[in-house]
Amino acid sequence: MRIGLLFLWLLHFLPMPWVNYLGSKLGSLAFLVARQRRLVTLTNLALCFPQWSESERQSIAKKHFQAFATHILSQGMAWFSPLHTMKQIVRYEHFDYLEEALKEGPVIILAPHFFGMDTGGICLAADVNILSLYARHKNPDIDKQIQRHRLRWARGKMFSRQDGIRPIVKDLKTGWAFYYHPDLDFGAKESIFVDFFTQQAATVPALSRLSKLTHAKVVPSYAYQDYAKGTLTIRFYKAWDNYPSNDVYADTRRMNAFIEERVLEKPELYLWSHKRFKTRPEGMLSPYN
Repeated sequence: MRIGLLFLWLLHFLPMPWVNYLGSKLGSLAFLVARQRRLVTLTNLALCFPQWSESERQSIAKKHFQAFATHILSQGMAWFSPLHTMKQIVRYEHFDYLEEALKEGPVIILAPHFFGMDTGGICLAADVNILSLYARHKNPDIDKQIQRHRLRWARGKMFSRQDGIRPIVKDLKTGWAFYYHPDLDFGAKESIFVDFFTQQAATVPALSRLSKLTHAKVVPSYAYQDYAKGTLTIRFYKAWDNYPSNDVYADTRRMNAFIEERVLEKPELYLWSHKRFKTRPEGMLSPYN
């Protein structure tokens, strides 16, 4: 643990293009040796983009590993760089959309799993009162470090998924912003099956339900890293009108459609190495067997 922290601390002194170079090399190596994650990534791409050739999917998968490795190495900057340095790297687009929504009440920031999401959230917490969920780590020392560095500006609050959603609801109603990442496979119990590209994906419908329960506006966002240029951009979109509706399925499909549009812009930056289609409709086998 200490060696890992020391390594990240040393990396935060490097310019982001240098970190990008190291990440590209490390990611290329991981693409060769991490067979299981490579197969998961290629399987997801084949399911979602059957129209792409095998060589196209291989190319995106390799870029995905390179971007993932760069994202991990960039945590040194996110955890240790002073705020003025982060502000030179992390840029907001249409931040006024978020500000406008916050003036009217609580806000849920939809933040899908694109690389740069974590770093962007840490920076954003210096400007906005942010609530976030995270998966509690089994190692208490690592868990403590994650909380310490993600809350380094002493403005946000973090809750583990084991805490449930009740604390989020309480603080959302007081006008905080919830930085929410609902686009993973959390199993059949919490999910409904909604289209995601060509697949029926087990998708948590909590965005719609939380918005209705707390009267929070949903402001979609998209974090994308371009560390070759030394930048990370968080783009905000105008708060959704007529959301939530009376149709949870339609609301959840609207979320997935937004993510699809962003994926098509930068497909290599989405978290394809996650088993997004592990939970299948009844009678269908996991594609990862």
